[in-house]
Amino acid sequence: MNTYYKELKNITYDIKALQDLYKDVEHLAINYFEKHLESDSPYAKCACKKCAGKVGDHKHRFIRRLERFDNPEVNRLTDLLSEYTKLDIPNKPVIWIYEEGFVLPLHKDYARDSSIIIPILGDSHIDFFDDEDAVIEHHEYSKVHPTIVNAREHNHGVTNTSTRVFLNYNCYQPWSDIINI
Repeated sequence: MNTYYKELKNITYDIKALQDLYKDVEHLAINYFEKHLESDSPYAKCACKKCAGKVGDHKHRFIRRLERFDNPEVNRLTDLLSEYTKLDIPNKPVIWIYEEGFVLPLHKDYARDSSIIIPILGDSHIDFFDDEDAVIEHHEYSKVHPTIVNAREHNHGVTNTSTRVFLNYNCYQPWSDIINI
């Protein structure tokens, strides 16, 4: 059993429809900075404006509130993925834009259990690391099927060799439940 990721072969997506949406809304992307993060974990990197210089030039932006565009493909995917995202409130996707050269440092997610990644443009991979920071699993995302990543349990990160744009959903149920869907 793969505990790093699961390609959702039962779901396909229309990459062209998502690329068209991105082209229409790209001008709305804003720079991303998290709230200040205080943690002793070597895998928790703060990306707030004050600390950004300590971890490098982030070069990543996002577009939230995609529901305002009433895009048929995003709406369809949101419905299809609801069994994975399961929340009492609707789970709204985000478009992330990671510029060429941006490095998402090795980390574990603490605010969510899993993450659904749907590539739109550019690089489409993720690396998983052991406790010595060595790559133990490399995954190329499908450009046909969404992939759900076990983001809380495994150290992971990405080095972008080109601008990468993707649709992202958060999941808040345990991996043991996710893999049985």
